[in-house]
Amino acid sequence: MQRFFHCFFCLPIAVGLMMRCSAQERRNEPQPGEIAGVRQAAEAYIAALRRGDTARLIESWTADGEFIDSGGRIIKGRDLARQNSLPSPQNDGGNLAISIDSIRFITPDVALEVGTTELPGATDKFAVARYSAIWVKRDGKWLLDSVLESAPHEGSHHDRLRPLNWLVGDRVQRDGTGGVELTCRWSSDGNYLLREMKGRDSTGQMLSVSQRIGWDPSTKQITAWTFDSDGGHAMGVWSRQGDKWLVRSSGVLPDGQTRSSASTYVRTGDNAFTWESTQGGGAGLPATQRKVELVRRNSFDKSGSLVQP
Repeated sequence: MQRFFHCFFCLPIAVGLMMRCSAQERRNEPQPGEIAGVRQAAEAYIAALRRGDTARLIESWTADGEFIDSGGRIIKGRDLARQNSLPSPQNDGGNLAISIDSIRFITPDVALEVGTTELPGATDKFAVARYSAIWVKRDGKWLLDSVLESAPHEGSHHDRLRPLNWLVGDRVQRDGTGGVELTCRWSSDGNYLLREMKGRDSTGQMLSVSQRIGWDPSTKQITAWTFDSDGGHAMGVWSRQGDKWLVRSSGVLPDGQTRSSASTYVRTGDNAFTWESTQGGGAGLPATQRKVELVRRNSFDKSGSLVQP
């Protein structure tokens, strides 16, 4: 069991088109299905932008929808889509990383999306900009009506980690057994994500793992440094593969043996994600595979059934 916890934290979550969307609860807010509908529309738009699907981009805008860039220039959304690119000449939709930070409802048929765009440059420096988008519901379909982009600035270590913000919070196993409990929070300086996990093995022994996730400026990668209560430690490097986030990690077990693993995170909703890991064999250790789904702690009712907040 200690190897399970040791490996669990050597998982990658990297920047890319992986979307982070946390709905902000408000009075009279629509049902979770509506929240998911806006999120799906936003993700579909970003995917179309990435693959250069002009027709899909045009369909995503209302007839009068407008894009306002950081310089105050206004362009019709559908005209922008016909250009099949963002207004700034240096921007490339294929490389642009977009993270949805929040979605909240102004009325049941109007939603505000706030997020961050990132465009890596030729060097290790990169530019980030904030944006806000207004979505309106027309004939049962969510469409963009307005997008406002702020002036870009050089990204910080915190900006590198911003797409991981959906990890923040308390989570437990989906089956409600409480076998694995996970908490995540930002460090006071905002430059690290701090995670703690605890659980019991088959013998009833309590195990715990601590992890610090940050940007490693020497390797230019998001990296996790992990320590378990039995004396093991590991380091994992994160990278993006499509809609999955991969980590290749290596570490030292409490008995001194070394082991590597490849693991993935896949979001299964605003409140849940699936972790899957394959650990290599060697040195008398068998190769193993494990899959766990974790949900927010408040996603269960008293009967143990999953509740969508």
